[in-house]
Amino acid sequence: MMNRRSFVKAASAAAVASVSTVAAGSAFADEAAPNRVCEILGIEKPVIQAFMSGLTSPELCAAVSNAGGMGIIGMPSQEDLQTVKSLTDKPFCVGFYGYDADTMKMLQDEGVSIVFVLGQGSKANDYAVDTDTIKNLKDNGFTVIYRDVNTTVPALVAAQDAGADIVVASGYGQGGHMTETRITLATMLTEARPQITVPLMASGCIVDAATAAAAAAAGAEGAYVGTRFNASEESPCSDYAKQVIVDSRAEDLVEWRASVGFVRANDCQFSRECEEMANGGATAGELAEKYMGMFAAMRMGDESMPVGMNDAVNSITSIKTCQEIVDDIAAGFTA
Repeated sequence: MMNRRSFVKAASAAAVASVSTVAAGSAFADEAAPNRVCEILGIEKPVIQAFMSGLTSPELCAAVSNAGGMGIIGMPSQEDLQTVKSLTDKPFCVGFYGYDADTMKMLQDEGVSIVFVLGQGSKANDYAVDTDTIKNLKDNGFTVIYRDVNTTVPALVAAQDAGADIVVASGYGQGGHMTETRITLATMLTEARPQITVPLMASGCIVDAATAAAAAAAGAEGAYVGTRFNASEESPCSDYAKQVIVDSRAEDLVEWRASVGFVRANDCQFSRECEEMANGGATAGELAEKYMGMFAAMRMGDESMPVGMNDAVNSITSIKTCQEIVDDIAAGFTA
């Protein structure tokens, strides 16, 4: 007899297959139609490797760009930027948590023209958007990609109105910090699409052509991808973390309330301790202190720490090259 979890996974797989069929006949699947994400960024395939802060590297960024997508290097030094440029002549993006005058000058000196802005909207601040940062970057000649950890449609509209060239809608199934609103990606895209005139990209559970086609059917023009690239050959994640992603099953993952939204990771003692703390009423600060080193540990290979991931990991069955990943996901937008 099929249990509830098995039924849900089977139903989800059937839904993706059904939506993929629809996507094949949609406007997004017309190979003759230009893709606006590609046009704005000067890339071949509408696939962006996620910011992921400490889980990016010059090598990963360059590999994604060389594959025809766009790599993002998170919090780089000037030396990091120069390394990326030595590895690729293709466009790439840079992400910081804030852009002061010195940071912008460094980027301009290194010829970087595309930047990523990560919004920090939450229920506590009424999901506010830092429109001043977007406007300042635009005034200084940068192309701006905007994504908020806790996506809301009003926030996407505000970022668009402030001048963002591309906005990214995130769903609860994403890896890293999940949205506190717990809204699915399909729902977010369907609600946002009529109100967004700039290119709209999708983040959360996009790992292959089928999941990309599902996002395209809901209105996405490209994919912003994290977990799938963490399990790539070029990722700076440890071999241990990569294998945990490959071996994990979505129905076994552990989730807990975090300082921003929620966190999802593999089932291990540390994850269960975090879950128990959250359920026991721990404050956001206490929880943040508990799991603070989690993502750095994914890079170092600390097997006592959790490995964060999205809930589409059942479809990640092997470690692949960035070229294979970009080609596979891009096929969902051109099938």
